[in-house]
Amino acid sequence: MTAGGNATSPAKAANARRTRSLAISAPPRVPRDGRPALACAICIELLPAPKEGDEAAAHAEAVAKVWKEAQEQAEAVASRIALHAPEDVVALALRLAFEGLLAEASSRASLVYVSTATDASFAADLALVASDTELVAWLHEIVDHPQDPPGGSVAAFGWYVERSAWRHVIAQMFTGDPPPAIEATVLRHAGAIGRLATTLEEAVDASSDVASLERRFVAENLAALEDSSAASRVRAFDWLATRGLAPAGFDPLAPSEARRLALEGAEPRRE
Repeated sequence: MTAGGNATSPAKAANARRTRSLAISAPPRVPRDGRPALACAICIELLPAPKEGDEAAAHAEAVAKVWKEAQEQAEAVASRIALHAPEDVVALALRLAFEGLLAEASSRASLVYVSTATDASFAADLALVASDTELVAWLHEIVDHPQDPPGGSVAAFGWYVERSAWRHVIAQMFTGDPPPAIEATVLRHAGAIGRLATTLEEAVDASSDVASLERRFVAENLAALEDSSAASRVRAFDWLATRGLAPAGFDPLAPSEARRLALEGAEPRRE
């Protein structure tokens, strides 16, 4: 019964029991010029959706309208994001990191980031194993040549850093023996030609990106399987085997005739 004595319908009573209220109080604004602070209170009542009649139709129409607007907004946001492809975002981050490089050991982390984010695998390993002195010498070669910046793509950054790392180490090989950690890194990445500075230099100079340099290394190591030096053949075979490219049935320590036959049998696979 209501206060006036009128009976409340069962449906309205049920709705009243299911009604949920939510009150929100916004913080007051900071008073200015002596005026009192202003606050705002919002009361929201949550009612169950109507089941039948005009109210149910109107409710369904309102819900459909809200969903449609939400979908349009989502598509609009997706369209704006599409203007900046993920590679563009990565390239921008790389450029910012690259521009922040200093010829100091403290830049090691930034150099590791730039190289690992671009698949410049040799540069990444060199940044990890080089001593502080070695790292600073390499960074000077990068930082002191602003007239030769990388392009705007992720691949261009990767090749710039990878080529710089190889050229730094090759220069060391021409003037003396690199430190053991760097020498081991060179052999792991280049295989049999890792001890041949001239061949390495020719491979780097003839390549246009990281992928083309890798293809040159594959070709050089396949050719090294026919080398007269057992050490070179073993090194080339092991390098190819780790990449799943070693000729089937080839034994680098087998007699020359057996090696020749194995290579001839594997020739179609090598092409």
